[in-house]
Amino acid sequence: MHGLEAPPVEQGRSERKVDERLYAPEHLTALQTTQALGTCPRRSERAVGQGLLWMLDRGHVGRPPDRVAVPRVYVAEVLCGVRAGEAGAILRCRRSAFEGAGMAFARQIGALLRASVATDGPSAVEVASGLPGRAFEGLAHSARFHGIPGYVYRAVAGFDQLPSSERVLLAQLRRETVRRHLRAIGDLRFLAGVLDGGGIPWLVFKGPALAGPVHGSPELRFYRDLDLLIPPARFGDAVRRLEEAGCQVPVHDWTYLREGLKGEIDVFMPSGTHLDLHWHLVNEIPTRQPYTIDLEGLFERRREITVGTDRFPTLSHSDTAVYVALHAMLSPTQRLVGMKDLQLLLEGTDSGFEGLLTHARAWRAELPFLTAVRQMGRTIGPAAGVAPPPPVGGDRTWELVCRIAGRVSPLERQDGSPSFGRLVSRSVRDDGRSSLALLARNAGIVMRTPSKVRGRRRGASGTEPVLADRAPAPAVLDSQREAYFSAVAGQG
Repeated sequence: MHGLEAPPVEQGRSERKVDERLYAPEHLTALQTTQALGTCPRRSERAVGQGLLWMLDRGHVGRPPDRVAVPRVYVAEVLCGVRAGEAGAILRCRRSAFEGAGMAFARQIGALLRASVATDGPSAVEVASGLPGRAFEGLAHSARFHGIPGYVYRAVAGFDQLPSSERVLLAQLRRETVRRHLRAIGDLRFLAGVLDGGGIPWLVFKGPALAGPVHGSPELRFYRDLDLLIPPARFGDAVRRLEEAGCQVPVHDWTYLREGLKGEIDVFMPSGTHLDLHWHLVNEIPTRQPYTIDLEGLFERRREITVGTDRFPTLSHSDTAVYVALHAMLSPTQRLVGMKDLQLLLEGTDSGFEGLLTHARAWRAELPFLTAVRQMGRTIGPAAGVAPPPPVGGDRTWELVCRIAGRVSPLERQDGSPSFGRLVSRSVRDDGRSSLALLARNAGIVMRTPSKVRGRRRGASGTEPVLADRAPAPAVLDSQREAYFSAVAGQG
């Protein structure tokens, strides 16, 4: 089966024992995967495997089905023997994960999510007390969307009333979180060899830079991809080096990227991992214009952190804290994991809260930083020893709007769909007056936009599929690409 064998299952244990070599950064094509799945002894395993393959195919837009890179671990899970009773539940969770969040979480689910990561308020035991089993339906999917399946599993796994299907899914997501982290370490080693070999500076941020170093255990914080920051002047060199090493850059519209001066592009690594390659921390021009982020300073202040047993470069602690707060506000997905990231970063700072606030002012991001800190306090509890100053002037009106938004659409009940809370958070700018003005303008746009097209937007990285007869010639595509690299280099 193309070098992939099912590892043995220990007798008397319901959990599968997975061979560590399956975590190596290797993958099979969809054609090889289909052939491997054809040898599955039970129909339930084969059905789950084919379902996973179908979803993975959907996740790689614009690539022929026989060229889709499928991580070996997905195939291994199937070949290790998925029990028939778990097959349907696992498949439903996988499908929801690939198709995106779309359900409105129940009030009880939101309360459980919040209690799993909160440092004040009712505990998860108190929230779950007296709830019927059906109240837990969708808990695992909600935990995955919010990036906290490890926290939720730790909080509720011992509940007698927790349905077995949700317990299995949470355990599955916990194992998946660890597998992704292990694979990320191998990916970072690969990236270090490629970029360091070309003398290209780089920083890893988010994902593995937060999971272990900040949360203390990689099983607690779920993340989907890797994020790397490259100096603008070396961005083109980095892309070429990665392509030479076997990475794929599925960008079809470089003109779109150049005209919008997008701050990141999509890269698929040989392991199948999705890499967001950044030259700026904020992707869109209108969103990053109000802020003065010194890109050279980010690299001058860099530090090294331990991920697994390796050391990798990342943002300084102050840069990380301010960026996490800014990202929590501006991200299209409002999630609890961003609040937990910020809380732990605030508690672990050496410069004190005033030092972080001074750093945020240097970015002209004082209001987004304070807005995120106050939202964190209302949602999961304040960080120990942190007391943000009360808002003054126009910022008081903005804070009132944020409090109203938190009551109308609490963060723990966000599911990725449009909401008043998301609209308010993404409208924050460097002062209260401009934030309120942008909120009014955005609200007007929403009111005038038909509901059927509100969720549609062009991808940030220009990776949408194009028809073959409309695809530019290779020479034209190369010239457009070099024009984008030149425009990016001018931003350094």
